[in-house]
Amino acid sequence: MLAVCCRSGVSQSAWDSILACVCACVRAGGCACWRCASLLPRHSAELASFVEELVVRRELSDNFCLYNAHYDSLAGAADWAKTTLNLHKKVGVGHIV
Repeated sequence: MLAVCCRSGVSQSAWDSILACVCACVRAGGCACWRCASLLPRHSAELASFVEELVVRRELSDNFCLYNAHYDSLAGAADWAKTTLNLHKKVGVGHIV
């Protein structure tokens, strides 16, 4: 799917749809970040920035899960995050749909 998006010869104005395709492929686990980065052309600063964020954020999340035994619960959150959550709990804001 990603290769089709990247090889379709779209104009510069269609980069939003290409990036949406990349995000969908990565989010669904259908493509590794490095594979996405290797398929995307490198002719725009915005695209280069997106690829950098794609790879860096994935690496950060992988490292967080690898080195934090409580990555899947609030016990693994930073103190500032716990404090912020507790402050918002007191405000009584409902769920955002």
